[in-house]
Amino acid sequence: VGENWNYRYHGGREEEWTYIQHREQSTCFLLAAFSTSAAYYMIWIPIQHLFGLRKQSSEQDNQEDASFVPDYHGLIKVRFPGIFTDWRDWANCQILFWAGKDLFWALEWQIPWSICAVLTLVHTVDMIRLTWSHSVENLHYWAQSIWVVSNMLWALGELFEPFKEHSDPEDMTQPPSDWRNLRWWASWTIIPSLLPIVWLYILWVPATMYGNYGKSHMETRPLLQLGSKAAIGSNWSNSR
Repeated sequence: VGENWNYRYHGGREEEWTYIQHREQSTCFLLAAFSTSAAYYMIWIPIQHLFGLRKQSSEQDNQEDASFVPDYHGLIKVRFPGIFTDWRDWANCQILFWAGKDLFWALEWQIPWSICAVLTLVHTVDMIRLTWSHSVENLHYWAQSIWVVSNMLWALGELFEPFKEHSDPEDMTQPPSDWRNLRWWASWTIIPSLLPIVWLYILWVPATMYGNYGKSHMETRPLLQLGSKAAIGSNWSNSR
């Protein structure tokens, strides 16, 4: 849809129809993703609680699961434990918020888009906080947070005045023709999101392949000592 933005405002009737077709196609996919996620969180999880099909993970379960990826369990806090039984339940809520954000962007519904965009950003920032002591997850969420900001800038430029008439694609290597072209700013904003990923896979992957991390290369430890906590993987290996 975004690539055909200029068709809508600068093309003829045929080009405008191309934009409409692509928007409808993307809306169908986004609606399916949003509806599936909403049904899971708003219908399936309550049904599981109602019939006692979900139980909170015990400390023993966490210790047994920790034999596979030791850093994850007992370290990342479960958000809303009355609803979710695992931290990834809350982490996967981002799919719901993000699908809603993009769905309402395609539909050009400003208020629902604003709500979902804020929820997506707040959720990502919260995941940065929750995974603060686990470098692998934390760096991914840093990248996602920057990506969300870039995505929001682009959408703002297409949904709200006075930015809508200045959202044409422009050469990133040249200053924008108008500072209100948020698409240009979004293009530059998304570049820093690559830095945490590059940092992670240049350092963490080689270190995991060639380093000594216990019995298996799958036993990870934080590369970056974010905060004041010691390396969890090392402590876990010593405790074994």
